Amino acid sequence: MTSLKTNNNATPGVSNSTTGTTTDAYVAALTLVCLGYSQKTIIIANTDTANSLTFKADGYANRDSTISYPILAATILAHGDSYKLDITNPYDQIILSVVSTAAPGSPATYQIDHVLQRSA
Repeated sequence: MTSLKTNNNATPGVSNSTTGTTTDAYVAALTLVCLGYSQKTIIIANTDTANSLTFKADGYANRDSTISYPILAATILAHGDSYKLDITNPYDQIILSVVSTAAPGSPATYQIDHVLQRSA
């Protein structure tokens, strides 16, 4: 699992990609510092050949706070499937977390791509 942090306030837009493998407990697969970006697109793909995964997205008005808002509740993603989130609400930070869906010890691989864009 790779946790990717992005904060690129000097550019009008930024995109990146990360890959990883789920575990039996939720982990932050993507930590996106996105204050100042009006448009945020995140695509998660389950690249595993057999196992499903579960993911969720939480938004933070202040990245130093423990208070979050569920952008997307826990969602199961079957092997080979993908899911796109288009987020226009302002957040300081978005965290996408993943966990294995199948029995303990049955991890799934994934790829997460994202793009942040400032309004003109």
